Amino acid sequence: MTKIKTVTILGSGTSTGIPMVGCYCAVCLSTDPRDRRLRSSILLTTNDNKKILIDTSPDLRQQCFAHKIEHLDAVIITHGHADHTHGIDELRPLTYIRSFKKLPILPLFCSKICAGILKQKFSYIFDSNYNNGLKILGGGIPLLSLCPIKLEKRKWTEVKICGLKINFFLCPHGHGQSMSFATSNFAYIVDCHQIPSSSVKLLKKKKLKMLMIDCLQKKVQNTHLTMQQSFDYIKEIRPKNALLFHMNHDLSHQFLEDQIKKNFKKRDTKVVPAEDNTIIKL
Repeated sequence: MTKIKTVTILGSGTSTGIPMVGCYCAVCLSTDPRDRRLRSSILLTTNDNKKILIDTSPDLRQQCFAHKIEHLDAVIITHGHADHTHGIDELRPLTYIRSFKKLPILPLFCSKICAGILKQKFSYIFDSNYNNGLKILGGGIPLLSLCPIKLEKRKWTEVKICGLKINFFLCPHGHGQSMSFATSNFAYIVDCHQIPSSSVKLLKKKKLKMLMIDCLQKKVQNTHLTMQQSFDYIKEIRPKNALLFHMNHDLSHQFLEDQIKKNFKKRDTKVVPAEDNTIIKL
């Protein structure tokens, strides 16, 4: 049975990254290396060494160098916002390598709504009539096969990617929705201000080994979970381990660790803030 073996944190920050351009707050000026956060993206490696990239952040080039990413088997895009998509062109060299080795075109999975956004934003990649159908010259384009997933509210959709059974579901994210997912031992919930109760029940039944969850800031925000909301969902879902993710400069790593100690007892879920470049074994 195919399972996730490791999760590599390529970036754990929100859309601006930390430090934020033009900001001189305590977290942006922090000398604690744990407070330096690239835009959110992770790499899943399965027990048969398949590599699945989650989101193409604007920092993807830097992230690929840091972790010597030379090959991918699939890409998943959770939603169409800039901080999760604007590194898509960095996939070009990886798809060139696939073409040299005569491997299938790299599949990119996303919701149907997100597929429409990607086609509009990156028409040079996904629109065959781009530039009036003229052949692209020069550097070329990422060779990607768009694989839209049909999702319904309050329902999970199972898709097998690289032999891994993944249950996808939607979470509200401001005026739109993001695509979260769960496998047999891992769940990833990012960029949402609420988790539907139906999904909370299913996640609880899974008895997850690891839950990665959105955790933007202290104050209530209309597109993301706050720290306290993240804590509340962790207590309800009760995974063995939980990783706080997608933080902005309102939350230092040390502050999060202090709050975790106050909110969780030793017998509870082990909760830690995500840290860039960490490799987690499942």
